[in-house]
Amino acid sequence: MTLKVAAEETGGAFALAEFTAPPGYAGPPPHRHSGTDEAFYVLEGEFALTVEGETAPAGPGAFVFVPRGVLHTYANPGSVPARLLLVMSPAGFERYFVDLAAAYAGGPPDPGRLAAVFARHGLEVAGPPPDAAPRGV
Repeated sequence: MTLKVAAEETGGAFALAEFTAPPGYAGPPPHRHSGTDEAFYVLEGEFALTVEGETAPAGPGAFVFVPRGVLHTYANPGSVPARLLLVMSPAGFERYFVDLAAAYAGGPPDPGRLAAVFARHGLEVAGPPPDAAPRGV
């Protein structure tokens, strides 16, 4: 994930990141954000975007808005990398990715450490991804 613009540059209005998912990326567990709206804009490849239990393929040019509180996840079921832009509003949730990277430094963190990162950023996990190992969002 590459942060393109953060809270400091937008007066807290929004943050923008570019995310590249490797082939076969199972994605994060289904989750919701208590204080952040997200918008996904697919640049390359194809994502499977799941919102409130409904999964749809999303290729280049697809746009999906996920209001705060709505259950969602995403994956790259394809055989090539897939890229998207992620808009987070208001800004601030981008710090979650910094905390998540720190939690994974040195290997997979224990579930309690991940749960603390999730809670700190208002993220509620609603279940494991289909292939199961705990991971970040």
